[in-house]
Amino acid sequence: MSFWDIETQKLVTGTLIKLYDFYFDGTTVKLSDYDYIGYTTIEIEMSGIRSDLTGAVSEPSLSISCDKLWDTDWAIATAGFTGLGNYKGIRVERRRFLDGNGQTILPQTFFIKSVNELNAREMTFTLTPSLGGDRLDLPSARKLEL
Repeated sequence: MSFWDIETQKLVTGTLIKLYDFYFDGTTVKLSDYDYIGYTTIEIEMSGIRSDLTGAVSEPSLSISCDKLWDTDWAIATAGFTGLGNYKGIRVERRRFLDGNGQTILPQTFFIKSVNELNAREMTFTLTPSLGGDRLDLPSARKLEL
C-alpha cells in the first residue's frame, strides 16, 4: 500500500464507494454495490483483504448475488465460456473512491483463482492478486492453483 493510500484511508469521513470492473475477452462488465453512473447495482461482498509485512499473498473471497446478474452485460460477456476453468482468465479490478471529495484510491487488480460456488443465487470466487509484470494475462504473472 502506498503512502497516499494510507493517508487517504486516515481521512475517510464520507462513504467509501467500491466499484468492480470484470474484464472478459474484449468485454468489460461494471458492477457495484452502490448506485453509481455506468455501473449495475448488484449485491457484492468481498472479504479477506489484508496487508501485512510478511509478504504473504492475500487471497480474498468475492461473492456476487445472481438475482439481477444475468440481466446485465454479464450474460453477453460469458456467452462463449465453457466450463468453470475459463473464469481463471477474468481480471477483476477493484476501484475505490471517497464520495463527496472525489479522492480516488489506487485500484487493486485480481485474477480469479478458483470458483468456490456457482448456483442460481450466488457466485463465490477466490481471488489472487496480480504479482506484477507487463503481461498480467500470462499465468506466470499471477499465482494460480493448477
